[in-house]
Amino acid sequence: MGQATVASSPSESVERLLRPAEVADMLDISTHTLKAWRHRGEGPRYKRFPGERGEIRYLYSEVLEFMRSDLHASYAAEVAQRNPDAEGSYGGPG
Repeated sequence: MGQATVASSPSESVERLLRPAEVADMLDISTHTLKAWRHRGEGPRYKRFPGERGEIRYLYSEVLEFMRSDLHASYAAEVAQRNPDAEGSYGGPG
């Protein structure tokens, strides 16, 4: 994949910006899914650059934070987090 930072001087480093295809590869999803997540306000935070094309980029640290967020110790904990009002219920498709 590459390094997270690119050093411009010995005392300064700049965080790497990732293209959507790189992020999709890291998350093992399609770029279409990543785009759908953006439209729904899900997934890692991103930056849209100004201009006609409005290029999308993701900070490497934001992608790592997203990957670490919402980790579950068990399926029961996951279900409880999704639907806190349904204590003890299955919460799956009916």
